[in-house]
Amino acid sequence: MTSMFNAESLVIITGTNRGFGRELLTQFASKMQKPSLFFMISQSAETLKLHCKEMSEKFNQHNFVSYPCDLSDPTDTLKLCDAVRKDLPEKLTSQCNVIMVHNAGTIGQTNKISADLNDASKLQSYTFLNFSSVILLNATLQQFLTSSTSKPKWWVVNISSLAAKQPFECLTEYCSMKAAREMATRVLALENQSIKCLSYCPGPLETDMMNTLRTSWCNKDLVKSWPVLTCEQSAAKLMTILEQDGFESGARIDFFDE
Repeated sequence: MTSMFNAESLVIITGTNRGFGRELLTQFASKMQKPSLFFMISQSAETLKLHCKEMSEKFNQHNFVSYPCDLSDPTDTLKLCDAVRKDLPEKLTSQCNVIMVHNAGTIGQTNKISADLNDASKLQSYTFLNFSSVILLNATLQQFLTSSTSKPKWWVVNISSLAAKQPFECLTEYCSMKAAREMATRVLALENQSIKCLSYCPGPLETDMMNTLRTSWCNKDLVKSWPVLTCEQSAAKLMTILEQDGFESGARIDFFDE
């Protein structure tokens, strides 16, 4: 079986400036054995520019392109989709991989029960960042690839969470959007069998999000019982899963699964 890392690839990752997204970008770049193109999507333009320069110097066999975007803003997200569509390589062969990794996401409000979530503007912004932007990016890629004469191999990886299937107090927004993203990924797998879809649950990670849970979550004592992982550990597990390619499209795999 040929590994996905043995082919030229277009890798698109959201939320690359820090945390798990930053580590995913590094590990994908390390694993790719042929020159590949990376689209880096994050909010802070200045940080993204510096990170893109750093990656280009470290992995000079690859090409890195930065796309600053506030994914909670519909106008900004639609501009991103237009830019990605414009910059997609015109000639993608059947030997090329296209890998879309939906990593960007936020924890949302962590100290309010459902009855107190009454700010429509905040809810709309949260939903767009954590769900709607995923749908729009997937649609952009599908429209491009289905109209292409060549048929590259395509993967969609949704970074999910235990919260997609297990409710947690005061995390209404986070649990709901993670569940919605998983279902959207499953529907995509059903609708388009040429796409290999995966929802990967990376486990509790040592990130800014974890620090937020430790300090401001209404149930922060629960965090003390969690086996917190490094981003490097969990990203490496995802690389192994993708390389082995033994999952059914639409599957949900957790770091702690055997």
